[in-house]
Amino acid sequence: NVAANTELQSLSIGHNDISTIGLSKNLKLLSLNVSKTKLTELDVSKMETLKSLYCDSIRINRLEVSGLKWLQTLSAKACDLEFLDFTANYFALRYLYLQGNKNFTPQSLNFMYQTIQDPNRTGYMYVKDSNGETADAEKYLMFNNPESHWRIDVKGDGTCSMAEVVITQKPAIGGTYKVMKRDMVYSPDKSAFERHYNEVGSDGKVVPGSILCVRYTAEEGKQYKGIMVNGKLVQDTLFAVTADAEVKAVFEEQQDERCITLTVPAGQPSTYGIGADNDNTPVKIDWGDGALKEYTAKTSWTFIDGTTEGTQVKIYGDVTYLNCESYPDYATDNKISAIDLTKNNKMKYIDMYFNQLKAIDVTNQADLLYLDVSMNEEIKSIDVTKCPLLLQLKAYGLGTLNSIDVKNNPELQLINMKNTALKDIDLSNNGKLIELNLTNCKLTEINVSNMPELKQLHLSNNAIKSIDLKNNTKLLDFSVMKNKLTSLDLSKNVLLEKLDAAENTLEGLDLSANTAIWYIDVRGNKWNACQLNDFYYALPKYVDPGEEASGSTTPTKLWIAFGANANDVEHSETLLAKAKLWVMNYTGNGDGTGCNEAYITILPCENGEVAVKDPSDKVVKSGTKVQKNTELTVYATPDSGYEVVSMKANGQDITDKKFIIKQATEVAVMFSLASSINGTERVVATAEGGNHKINIYTNSPVKATVVGANGKILFTDTLSADTTLGFPAGIYIVTLQNGTDTVTHKLLVR
Repeated sequence: NVAANTELQSLSIGHNDISTIGLSKNLKLLSLNVSKTKLTELDVSKMETLKSLYCDSIRINRLEVSGLKWLQTLSAKACDLEFLDFTANYFALRYLYLQGNKNFTPQSLNFMYQTIQDPNRTGYMYVKDSNGETADAEKYLMFNNPESHWRIDVKGDGTCSMAEVVITQKPAIGGTYKVMKRDMVYSPDKSAFERHYNEVGSDGKVVPGSILCVRYTAEEGKQYKGIMVNGKLVQDTLFAVTADAEVKAVFEEQQDERCITLTVPAGQPSTYGIGADNDNTPVKIDWGDGALKEYTAKTSWTFIDGTTEGTQVKIYGDVTYLNCESYPDYATDNKISAIDLTKNNKMKYIDMYFNQLKAIDVTNQADLLYLDVSMNEEIKSIDVTKCPLLLQLKAYGLGTLNSIDVKNNPELQLINMKNTALKDIDLSNNGKLIELNLTNCKLTEINVSNMPELKQLHLSNNAIKSIDLKNNTKLLDFSVMKNKLTSLDLSKNVLLEKLDAAENTLEGLDLSANTAIWYIDVRGNKWNACQLNDFYYALPKYVDPGEEASGSTTPTKLWIAFGANANDVEHSETLLAKAKLWVMNYTGNGDGTGCNEAYITILPCENGEVAVKDPSDKVVKSGTKVQKNTELTVYATPDSGYEVVSMKANGQDITDKKFIIKQATEVAVMFSLASSINGTERVVATAEGGNHKINIYTNSPVKATVVGANGKILFTDTLSADTTLGFPAGIYIVTLQNGTDTVTHKLLVR
């Protein structure tokens, strides 16, 4: 493949098994040698600068050299040539080797001689074993001029008849035609270096051996196949006769074989993936040189590597899946600038990612399921209104695309049109969407309320002011960074795992209902410390999603600090979030000075009731806020037979039932069996859950049993003193027993 070598001047590939070569891009060749190869076609007709051509012993019966004005040497020995025409040669030809071309006739040699100019210096011609014995080189080559510079090995005796013969043109089926004959008569108004044709007259007379040309018009749905000469089909528009002949143009049905045409640079290394509805589907590819290479498509992908020979690649066959994705500067780059699908309307899958398309027409693709034209930056519009079955549409990175109509695509499950100029999009008929990505567009509003199956929604870098997600109960991943949201209700999105709402103007955010969430970015909302504390307090406990999911992001799972319009993390109570095991992008601890209110949490307890009151004797409910530096009183009322054994605020003992709140505070009261009833001493033992631990308090021997949520016994032993046991986060049942006295606690380990 030398299609990319457009500056090539000399090429020699003789004496090997090469069977095809495309030279349509090598128009600067001066010398070409393809002798003794397996070529059956050779096109040098456009190489105007060619001076030397060697093509001995190859099976060709046609060689168009009539336009090679500077050709000096032609060696075409032992080929199957029938005629040659040197009309355009400007006195340059000096060496002609045609020995052993047995399909020449004496008359076609005489015609060839007439097209050759005198070289004005000694020239050599060899036609032995090419039927030149009865030709007349003296007359037609040398013009009976004793000063001719041509030297020829077989002049011929001139005995072959050159009397005109008659061709009879029979009516054709499927089209019309006429036969043209060469006008060899010189006149001042005609260039001697151009071919001139006249229509064969009504008498049908033509010069034997001269080149005749067929001009035709095929009917719609028909194509020209060739010219029948005395019952023999010549698949060409050029032919010659040496005797009277009946001729008839032959037309055939146009091939309706499916075809995809790709416009490409010549000499481009390429990889195409093909697939079909059935295994063992035959496929042929013309890489640009007219030669067809055979492949087989399956119901799974078959990837084919090749190098383009010309500027059009044609893929023939019942191909329904096509993958021409490119990765410039990284992997395969197909550099496809156009795709023509007019002759294949059965496509189901088209991937043209990162090529150089300016447009794509899929209006005839009613069966299309998948279309990716992303990163073809010059595409300005896409029409998918005639693709009702479309499941996935990817058209991102099209910077000038500002609208699209998907109302006729009700089956769509995925739309990715990020990084486009979309200003609005009507999705009212796309209720089956599972993934929608409109990141970095120009949207000011979006309606997804009709999409109950939606799992991934990406809307970052727009100008959206509000969004209703109440009906998107299956939502897992939501990004809305850099918009204009002031509020966000995620209370119905209980399956949500990932959220990016950074750089909005949210007044707050309540994620208490989102117990599955494990990745959050809320940077840049300009929250004050009180808003941050509210956010922390409502945060669910961090639950590790597993290594595969967690590894898809950074180790930081709560992005909340720094950046433009930074949140006041430094003065918030970050311990509220860290106590719930969230890894923040703020390694220190906020000092809590930015807010004058603090949360009170009354931890659940058994065997008694707890109330907290402010100085005005007003009950402070768990989960509410009070002014910092307020003195609060804890009222603990044990059940019958129980007594208070501990009363703590953030792990510190409460004295005289009172404490002053300085920060968010957890109040924990523990009850246990009373130490004596009617003067009889009883076991005093209790337990509490902590951060990755369970604390058991006892001053006498007690049998302690810890059972997990799955009912499995995790610990059992007799303890005689206060003991701390380590456990992962979860719910545990702790039983403390001494004789007939038994106490059971349900504990939360954080």
